[in-house]
Amino acid sequence: MGKLEKELEDLVGFVGSGGGFGSPDAAEQHQREIDLLKFKITRRDNFKLAIISAIIGALVGAGVTAVSQFF
Repeated sequence: MGKLEKELEDLVGFVGSGGGFGSPDAAEQHQREIDLLKFKITRRDNFKLAIISAIIGALVGAGVTAVSQFF
């Protein structure tokens, strides 16, 4: 489990363990922090997927170029 997932688990676990909030603003801030971590995790995962897709595309392009040189 990565650092971001650990932080998210801690934030979500705080509410699940009975952690209360003194004001509605505190609850909203807590939810914003959870949403921000979810966004960061999604962005990181999408970046990894883009890198993998680019590598696969480059390999396929190189393969097509190599095959076209022989025919």
